[in-house]
Amino acid sequence: MRTAALVAALLFTAARAISAQLPPDEHWRTLHTRHFRVHFAPALEEEARRAAVNAERAYTELSTELVPPRGTIDLVISDNVDFVNGYATPFPSNRIVLYAHPPTEASGLRSYEDWNALVVTHELTHIFHLDRSRGIWRFGQAIFGRNALLFPNLYEPRWVLEGLAVYFESRLTGLGRLESSEHYMIARAAAIANRVPTLQELSPGTSRFPGGEVIYVYGSLLFDYLSRTRGPGSIREFVERGAKTPLPFILTLTSRSAFGMSFQTAWRQWRDSLVREMRSSREPMPGWRQLTSAGRVVQSPRWLGDTALIYAGDKAREMPAAYEVSLSGREKNLGRRNAPGGNVLMPDGSLLFSQPDYLDPYHIRYDLYVQRNGAQVRLTTGARLTAPDVRADGEIVAVQDVPASTRLVRVTRDGRTLVPITPTSLDVQWSDPQWSPDGLRIVAVRQSRGRSDIVILDSDGKTIDSFAATHGLNSAP
Repeated sequence: MRTAALVAALLFTAARAISAQLPPDEHWRTLHTRHFRVHFAPALEEEARRAAVNAERAYTELSTELVPPRGTIDLVISDNVDFVNGYATPFPSNRIVLYAHPPTEASGLRSYEDWNALVVTHELTHIFHLDRSRGIWRFGQAIFGRNALLFPNLYEPRWVLEGLAVYFESRLTGLGRLESSEHYMIARAAAIANRVPTLQELSPGTSRFPGGEVIYVYGSLLFDYLSRTRGPGSIREFVERGAKTPLPFILTLTSRSAFGMSFQTAWRQWRDSLVREMRSSREPMPGWRQLTSAGRVVQSPRWLGDTALIYAGDKAREMPAAYEVSLSGREKNLGRRNAPGGNVLMPDGSLLFSQPDYLDPYHIRYDLYVQRNGAQVRLTTGARLTAPDVRADGEIVAVQDVPASTRLVRVTRDGRTLVPITPTSLDVQWSDPQWSPDGLRIVAVRQSRGRSDIVILDSDGKTIDSFAATHGLNSAP
């Protein structure tokens, strides 16, 4: 079983890189800094220069927490997929790939001042952690090179790898997922339902909510707990112990050496404190009624008349889909989707939505679709549109992804004409646009440099008013 687990961990790391192949026909350029080679396509030069600055800053800050990695790090900035993500690998060389897509759709990732700095710090933490090799591991690398089997920290479970990265993304930026209420909301909801997973349940993954996010949520909360109770220096000690131990998959040895207790003991202490906190919580607000119970993800509800709702759901054991639910709780599957997202009723009764799909083997783009009589009709191709809303005459407003940023656009009902109505800036991101009932104004969420506000615009994109400015997160006005 141990051998199978090790092989699975290594295969996962390799598969993650293989499944995210970069376009081979890009005209790549390279910036050189003290510790990085930053590779980018011409359209991403401004974002690449920002990433270079953020990477050097994060390197300096991480070097006070962990031992720096060996050699120069390759940092690739790509814009071939329409989702926020990145990955890091220590073999055959230290390399980070970041997708230049701001997290406008991922609410748990929207706690940032500069989203590029956040994801750079997260992925660079992986390099600091995984590159570290001592003792017999360093000796083996001296003979056999940077073989994937000779990086001891790669044998640790995924909740350790991702938990550490989330811990440092928040510790060093002051924002990130440990500063987001969504992380704690997930853990507290599990505690109230008496469904906090065990450590053994984290690494294999789960089809239950929040799916793959469990390793990020609980891993980071555990390392945050250990840092607060055992001191921040214990995190460095854990990485150093793991880099030298001949049995890196036996976490009890390294955790006891670094923290003075096993991970199992620390987990029980943290879990019990969370459960005690939840027992003293107030009862939920009265007057609500639960309509669905089978969904892992249920989002973007909208009224269908006065007697039903339409929502996007992902039940994990079947494809994401649009669902209609009556006020009595009776559900109807309206059709599959490539990803959960909002569904909007068009004037002719069809459903407007956005979903991702491959344009070619290397590019994934979000486009607008209409579902009529059970059949999906594609309105745009490669337009990179999300969060659509429609007014009474069929005119559409949506968020358009552009390299490393977003803007608001208007789209004709047939999808043939697209007009940008807000300027593009790396420091400003837009989300959640909605038409006013009279169709003369648009309301949307604007996020800039750590602040979020709600903006009212006319139909041509001119700002009429803004309000609710906060360092928190506005959503779905």
